[in-house]
Amino acid sequence: GSFALALASVSIALRRSPLQPVRPAAALPLAHRLSTVVCATSGGKRRTSSAPGGITQKARERARARRVSTASHPAVGAAAARGASAAPAGSASAGPTRLADLPDFRGPGRLLKAARKAAATVPPSAVKGNVRKRAAKDAARKLEAFTSALSVPVKEQQRAFRAHLRALPPFEAALADLTLDSLVRRGGLPLSAVLQRHDEMRRAVVRTGKEAIAVAANASSAAEASAALEEGLAEVESVFEAEAEGLMLLIETAQTLRRLPRVETDAPVAVLVGMPNVGKSSIVSATSSGTPEVNDYPFTTRGLKLGHVGQHGAPDRYQLMDTPGVLHRPEDERNAMEGLTLAAVQLLPSAVVFVMDLSGTCGEQSAPRLQLKVREQIRAAFPRRPWLDVRSKADLPLAEGLAAEDVPPGTLDVSVHEGRNVAELAAHMAQMVSRVPGRKPGPPS
Repeated sequence: GSFALALASVSIALRRSPLQPVRPAAALPLAHRLSTVVCATSGGKRRTSSAPGGITQKARERARARRVSTASHPAVGAAAARGASAAPAGSASAGPTRLADLPDFRGPGRLLKAARKAAATVPPSAVKGNVRKRAAKDAARKLEAFTSALSVPVKEQQRAFRAHLRALPPFEAALADLTLDSLVRRGGLPLSAVLQRHDEMRRAVVRTGKEAIAVAANASSAAEASAALEEGLAEVESVFEAEAEGLMLLIETAQTLRRLPRVETDAPVAVLVGMPNVGKSSIVSATSSGTPEVNDYPFTTRGLKLGHVGQHGAPDRYQLMDTPGVLHRPEDERNAMEGLTLAAVQLLPSAVVFVMDLSGTCGEQSAPRLQLKVREQIRAAFPRRPWLDVRSKADLPLAEGLAAEDVPPGTLDVSVHEGRNVAELAAHMAQMVSRVPGRKPGPPS
């Protein structure tokens, strides 16, 4: 019961980060991470200005003070876990999205180029007669155009990123979760902190721009307005560049997610499940058409082999997936590799091919008795999934101490080495997959 409940949560149980003693943001479901607010600051360097009527020193310090760092703030994860806000109205996408289609956001250089152009192309104001007022108004408008050209696209970046992740199909959402978790375990920031850094950068630019606009608008002479414009543009750009890491963090996160291998989430898939080194990949190679592709994920040290059976576009075509091994251990100790396997069974329109090597030749970690226990555990979690038991390396005898009656009834003996029952296995899988509706899967069954 606890095993199925753990699967239904979608968020795969992973080891906690040492920097986050309370429930880390990385362990939160993706939808929760997108609405989490992180409140943490760290000090920045002081900067000075000699321009008359310039932006206040306090404003400059504020613009650089909003930095989040898990190294200096171990409670970032705890704050993220406690604070949540509702999703902005209208932010949800109209339909399902894909990680591969995440927007390609503009970087700091492109944004600055666009901002300079926006400021340079502001037409002169129509104020007549008063040179000071005209100069002050023109300076303020140029500063407003420059600030908006930096801050508005950044705001739209985060809005598009959040909406895109919310609309992911379940399996891709699980992939995103596992990938984001792996980044945290390797010393990166949780998604909530990345989004917070990104938004604080935008706020710093807006705040600095507003103060610069106010200085320019209240200039006492045309010369002072011109100086305020020059000073304000330099100050806003300086703040933007000082905070640009917040922008780059989100861009790099989006790039990492965009590069994840693509699985057809609405096409039937026969998922090969079993403990490590039991011969799953050999079966994929022997039964799928063409050369199976090996997809590498950042949270696993091994690839996920994905093959296809049948001609492209044919109605009986399906995917054949070799997944990372599942070990015999408590559910809350499962790692990201095992999480990928269980997510594939739960969240894709799948049939399960449970592969066992009962010859005793695949190592102590995958001892035959342990394989049978894992088989019982996973079968109990998915009692209504189309299921086929396969004994690989059937050209070898059963391990010592294992009798024929210990093998689950109906198990198909297969030897890729000898070619035994390979065609029969392919026929069984095709028949099983034909009973899997190609639709978005519901709760685990």
